[in-house]
Formats: sequence, C-alpha cells, structure tokens
Amino acid sequence: MISILIALINSMSVVIVAAYILSRMKFFCDVVDGRSSAGNQALLTLIFGLFSVYGTISGFSIVGAVANTRYIGPLLAGIIGGPLVGLGTGLIGGIHRYASGGFTYVESAISTVVAGLVAGLVFNKGRFRRNGLISIGAAGILSVVILIYHYGQILVFCKPADKAAILVQSIAIPMTLSNAGGVVIFLYIINNLFGERRTKKERDEYLQAKERIESELRIATDIQMSMVPRVFTVVPSRPEFDLFATMVPAKEVGGDFYDFFVLGDHLFFSVGDVSDKGVPAALLMAVTKTLLKSSAAHNPSPADIFAKVNRELSANNESMMFVTCFCAKFNYKTGELTFSNAGHNPPILIRRSGPTGLLGLPEGLVLGAMDNAKYRDETVTLLPGDCIVAYTDGVTEAMDKDGRLFSTGRLIDVARKSGAAAARDIVEIIAASVHDYASGAAQSDDITVLAMHYSGPEGQ
Repeated sequence: MISILIALINSMSVVIVAAYILSRMKFFCDVVDGRSSAGNQALLTLIFGLFSVYGTISGFSIVGAVANTRYIGPLLAGIIGGPLVGLGTGLIGGIHRYASGGFTYVESAISTVVAGLVAGLVFNKGRFRRNGLISIGAAGILSVVILIYHYGQILVFCKPADKAAILVQSIAIPMTLSNAGGVVIFLYIINNLFGERRTKKERDEYLQAKERIESELRIATDIQMSMVPRVFTVVPSRPEFDLFATMVPAKEVGGDFYDFFVLGDHLFFSVGDVSDKGVPAALLMAVTKTLLKSSAAHNPSPADIFAKVNRELSANNESMMFVTCFCAKFNYKTGELTFSNAGHNPPILIRRSGPTGLLGLPEGLVLGAMDNAKYRDETVTLLPGDCIVAYTDGVTEAMDKDGRLFSTGRLIDVARKSGAAAARDIVEIIAASVHDYASGAAQSDDITVLAMHYSGPEGQ
C-alpha cells in the first residue's frame, strides 16, 4: 500500500504542477471568472482530459487493474468549468481508460465520466462558493464520495469477486488520498489566485480612488487659494499703507481665510478661522468670506457686518460649525482703525514709538452660534510707522515635537523684534519663526497671518 501511495503522490504532484501553470494563463482566469467562450471551454476540457489520461498512464498496476489519479482532472474540470467541461473531460479520461482494458475497465470508465458530470452539476452556478472562493471542504467530500462510488462499482460488478475485493482493499486508501488530496491542493492554489487577484483589484481601485481624491483636493486647494487675494497691491495703488498675508492649510484645504479691499477712503480687512479643518471647513470658509465682502458693500461698520453675517450663518446651522473672525475698517487718510471681534484672537499692535502688545478687543460671540448675537465696534488711531498684525490660532498653538505651544507671548516677542518693517517682512518673519519652532512636528492647524503697515497720510 505504501508503494502505491508513493507512486500516486508522484503522479498527483506532476498534475498539480501542470495545473498551477495552467491557473496562470489568461484563458483559465476567464473561465474561472465566468467569462469563458466556447473555445476556452473546449481548451480547458482538452487540458483536464489530458490530466486524466496522464493519471491513468502514470498509475500503479495491481491485480490486473490500475491504481491511478485519473479523477483529479474530471473533478477539477467540473468544479471549475461546469457540467459540460466536466462531462467532456470525463469522456476523454473514460474513453482512454476503457481502451486500456483490464477487468475493471468498464466500471472505471463509467465512474470517470460520472466524476466530471457530477462535480459540474454540484458546483454549477456558484454553488459552494463564497466571495468567489470555492469551498475546499465540499470539493474534498465530493471527491471522496465519487471514489467510494467507484469502489462500490468494482465490488458489485467486477468478477471474480475475490479479486475485486483484494483490489479495492489495496487501492482504496492510496487512491482516495491522492485524488482527493490533488483536488484539495489545486483548489487551495485557485483560492490563493482568487485572493491575489482580489487584493490586486482592491489595491488598484484604492490607488485609483486615492489618485482621484488627491487630484480633486489639488483642484480644491487651487480653488481655495484663488479665493483669497494673492496680489497685495490695491487698485488704485495707495501710498498710505502696505499689506501682506499668508495662509498655510494643515490639510489640502482648510478653514482659515483672510480678505481685504478698498471702499472709498477705507480699507476693509479681515482674518477668520472656521471651527474645523478639511473640506467642510473650506466650504464654510468660502461662504463666510463671500458674506463678509457682500455685507461690506455699503461701507457699514465692522459690528454691523458681523451682525448680518451671523444671522445668515446661524440660519439652519445643523452642523453646529462656527467661525471666529476679526474685521477692521481703516481710514487711511486719518489713521483711524475701527474694528469688531467675533471670538477671535486679539491682533498685535506694533507701535513705531511705543510698546508692542495685544489690541484690546470688544467682546463678541463667534459667527454662526446664535442669530441674535450682538457685536460692538472699538476704535484706535494708528500713527505713521505703526502696524497691525492679525492671525489665527494656528500660529500661537503651533507645537514643537515635544508638544509645547508657540504661544501668544512668543508671537509678541517676534513681532516686537521685527520693529517697523514692511508688512511683507513682518509676515515672513513670523511665518519663519513658527516654522522653525515646529520643525520636526506635523502641522496641526491652519496658519494664517496678515499685517497692515501704516505709512501715514499720502505715505509720508
């Protein structure tokens, strides 16, 4: 029995190797995926039929019969290709076995045909499959059942009976193990192939989706950056002041914003921060910035602008998002700065001939929280050489690699050291200081800085 088992395992191994090579061919994958053509089915029938023929030829002769691995071909053909492929393969293997002769040739030929047909019928139309994977356990059980049927035929119909009994006793275990084992091993390979292809498909779909999202976010970034002024020379050019700003989102798009525009003898400018990051914040940022600019069209006070914008944002605010904002109206003829606050960080006032510190702000609720919130204006007079620096909390709350904040105090020190520099220089000094401080740590929030430097009436 051991010698028979070894011989059949050698035969099974050759079939498995050949079947593995087959599994990497495109036509085989098409059949497995249910996209088989008549030509593919015919080719698969022929190949598995040859596997069956080889199983007989490479078998072990015993008492006038052959212990073999002939059933691997028909069983796999039926399981993978369906009833027609299984039947065709069984006929090829069965006819060859019939022609080979021996006292079990009729029963062996019949059971070979039955193996392919039954396997095709049992596994037809996705039966015993889950997520495309073939049930190895069901296939193994079916293989054993077919072989038991074969042994039963031999015992019932083959004569002499004692010879048939000796044959079945000798071949039952080796043939069952080698044929059922060959089917199980090959289906394990097939399921791995399914897994590889599914993983590759999922990876490809993920990469395509990732590329699509990244492309859309790049476009969104370009759109968002185009919404804030990038040219810092007002038209017509004014010698009384210069202004500069920078905005660095923590993600591809963010919730910070700034804006400025001239109406008559006044420069309006604002800096804001939405209570979130990413796409939702970017959408609310766009709405808020648009509302601020449209509300300022008739030259109202910053407090009036905030009251109108707040009512619009509070209506149907199911997301409960809000916006902090500093808005100012600067008379560049007189140096009078009128401003209001909606829960925002206090700007820094850099005096050319005086101390540098935080600008005292009136109390004001964030925009979008309560539709009846009240806002107040305050006024301060800027002298030639003075500068106002507005920013978002991404500046003061920037963290180093140990989690320590940049802080308002450090920002005031940086602003003080910048002195009476031009607006662009002040912004770049602050941005560089924050970047150097947070070196090695991921940016946790959007960073925005705006500076307005007053040169005096007629730029004196």
